[in-house]
Amino acid sequence: MAKGAKKGENRFKTSQESRVLTRLQRIQEIVIPKIKSYLDLIHFKNKTKFQEMCAEVFNEDLPINMKAISRRTIANSPYWNELGPIYYLHYGDDQHSDLETIKAKALNSFSDMEKREELEREINNLTIQNEALIKAIGEAKLSSKSIEDSYSLQKLKQDLDNLICVIDFLVKATEGIVVIDKENETIINMADDLHGKLPSQFAKTYFKHIGNEND
Repeated sequence: MAKGAKKGENRFKTSQESRVLTRLQRIQEIVIPKIKSYLDLIHFKNKTKFQEMCAEVFNEDLPINMKAISRRTIANSPYWNELGPIYYLHYGDDQHSDLETIKAKALNSFSDMEKREELEREINNLTIQNEALIKAIGEAKLSSKSIEDSYSLQKLKQDLDNLICVIDFLVKATEGIVVIDKENETIINMADDLHGKLPSQFAKTYFKHIGNEND
């Protein structure tokens, strides 16, 4: 005749162990793959939010013979032994990073990109104006109407002065992204991993102009 559980023995031990193993299998086969795919799309503000999402994924379309799991249960062994390494691998030891910090970094990066693009546009405009100025000066030297054209040349020079001012303003606004090296007469883009330099045929006009202003 079958005997019952001995005194002090947990007669539900076998069923509890089976339930834990079944849950671990579901975590390994369903929860972990989904959570890994979410990490590139969702930022979890802290460990608790991550655990809540794990529990939500676990309980989604749960078989009728399986009991739902809570966030607190997920946070304990042996379940956190499976899910915890994924969290810390993605977020490291920085417990203080939050969504607002990440948003701020993204906005600053976007702002720097806009500043660089604006500077590039102004440099292109300066190049066009410089070519027009050189062409106008050449034509003025050969033309008998040099005096009549002096107004146009003066206007082009004023436009050039204005563009130089805009470039100086944008360079200061980028806070070190673009560096003006007056000694070597180079303009360097520090945001570029190779620290690309503006071609000298464009940069020389800038340095020639600011040199004339200092004389």
